[in-house]
Amino acid sequence: MGIGLMGDFKLARRISWYNTVFALFACLLLAFSSNYLLKHHVIRTTQDELYEAATLLAQTIDMSDPIQNAIRIRTASRSVGMDIVLLNTSGRVVASTLRHFQPGGLLDVPLKDSSRLSRSERSRLQDSQHVFALAAVQRGGTKAGYILAVTQLQDLAAITRGIMSILVPVSVVVALISSMLGGIWTRKISLPLQQLNQAAHGIAAGDFQAVPTISGDDEIAELSASLRSMAGQLQAGEQAQRQFVQNASHELKTPLMNIQGYAEALRDGVYVGNEATHCLEVIGRETVRMRKLVDDMIYLSKLTSKAEAFNEESIRVGDLVQAMEESTRGILLDANLVLECGQMPDITITGDFDKLVRSFTNLIANGARYAKSTIRLAVAREANALLFEVRDDGPGIEPQLMEKVFDRFTKGSSGQTGLGLAIVKAIVERHGGSVSVRNENGAVFEVRLPT
Repeated sequence: MGIGLMGDFKLARRISWYNTVFALFACLLLAFSSNYLLKHHVIRTTQDELYEAATLLAQTIDMSDPIQNAIRIRTASRSVGMDIVLLNTSGRVVASTLRHFQPGGLLDVPLKDSSRLSRSERSRLQDSQHVFALAAVQRGGTKAGYILAVTQLQDLAAITRGIMSILVPVSVVVALISSMLGGIWTRKISLPLQQLNQAAHGIAAGDFQAVPTISGDDEIAELSASLRSMAGQLQAGEQAQRQFVQNASHELKTPLMNIQGYAEALRDGVYVGNEATHCLEVIGRETVRMRKLVDDMIYLSKLTSKAEAFNEESIRVGDLVQAMEESTRGILLDANLVLECGQMPDITITGDFDKLVRSFTNLIANGARYAKSTIRLAVAREANALLFEVRDDGPGIEPQLMEKVFDRFTKGSSGQTGLGLAIVKAIVERHGGSVSVRNENGAVFEVRLPT
């Protein structure tokens, strides 16, 4: 079939590729988002530390003594590891440990204590190179100036770069491990699919035993079960078709042989006079028999292939029974039989009137070939159905035929084409009903139609 079980795992490769890309993307997204959040956390924590140091230093500052203040901020800068700028209330630099913040310069920062800053104002205490924190210098209950504590961002960037240098390789390793594990997992999925694909090709080639049994309760196991069920139904259908052809050939062979034999005899002058007339009568009967057989086969084929249209309408049970009596009157008279009908309920069902009449006519005609004197028809209501019971007083169904009495070409001792009961079953089931048979002082056929 050209398909190996371990062949081209296109689905497995595709899933593995998607899994690898997704895992790598997820890990890198986690790394960069972690870096972003970590950076902002470090900046916020650093600002809090700067503010705490600036607040402590602000308590020691005397704005009237610039020389002493310069000494204090240099000493504090060395001890806490950060730069410090002293501002007056106008934002001008009084003293600074940073070279580019020289005394007299004006800083564009919000002149508020950092604890009172809004989120947007706090964001201004940061530029591309520094992070700041402001603490007010209080004297006599009024603001005399501000301590601006500063640290460089490059120190924080070094921290985050170090973290990223760990997170990115770890993300790649995690993605690779995930890819390998995903590859193993996807192959466990794709291998059964490959087997089912091979089985489907086998079924197409006529190998109905090719479907593997896959255990489990997932969708692939359900697909395997469905494919096995389909293969079984196809196999049964093929066997039924083969049996149908064999039976049809056998049933047609007998009348054709009779017609051929008598026709050749007439041609050769073997029979003349009354004998020739008898030959023609036999040919006529066999022709009628063969035509009925062919008509029944065609009709049954349409019913089972659902090509036959059903004209659904509301049907009164009384009208159905009356039509059935009329269509079987001749059959019953010829057999010297009586049809007894019980009380008919005043109820309607939905269905194809003509086809239902034909199905019940076939049941009564079948009973007429075996009944001794009487055929009884009874109709009764059930919960969600209407029960039709056709009972004869004949010998009943032969035990060996009981299980296959509704199969095509199943005939009893007085049977004709062997298709009548198969037609009954096809019509009833197309109406959503069921038909069964049992022996009880004769054959009893039960037809249930939904109401």
